[in-house]
Amino acid sequence: MRGWPRALLLPVMAGWLGCADEPPLAPMDLDRLEIAEQQWAAREFPDYSIDMVHICDCPPSFRDRARIDVVNGTVQRVTLLRTFAVITDSRREQYRTVEEVFRDIREATSAGGFQRVTFSVDPISGLPTYVHWAARPAASEVELILIISNPQPLSSGLLPRAIPDSP
Repeated sequence: MRGWPRALLLPVMAGWLGCADEPPLAPMDLDRLEIAEQQWAAREFPDYSIDMVHICDCPPSFRDRARIDVVNGTVQRVTLLRTFAVITDSRREQYRTVEEVFRDIREATSAGGFQRVTFSVDPISGLPTYVHWAARPAASEVELILIISNPQPLSSGLLPRAIPDSP
């Protein structure tokens, strides 16, 4: 190996070892994801709230812990828990239902811009509690970590009043 600069050798070795061609999700991860989706779908309450934190290179308000209220399968309200302000503008579209998070994990396998997707789920409810989308170097996708906690049923889909957030 004399004459090969180390900086060139490492990427070549990574390619030989198959690291560059690994899918973002291993087949075992896909099986685990399917089981978690089934567990979540079997919950006893259709409407729910969850707490969500984004860790990313994104606007600060997007990184605040938020409560997401989901009614009839759609995000109905996002409340920033630090200020109790409700997001009513287009920023609300950045928040996902649990079902959409499952879909986003699955779609990462075909998106091509992600090097790896890792996730943890609650073993009882199937709730994805931690998801890390690791972008490929020089990819257009942004690296993102999503932390989800505190699933609670919403009774009858009724949402209490809250203070609107100013953009």
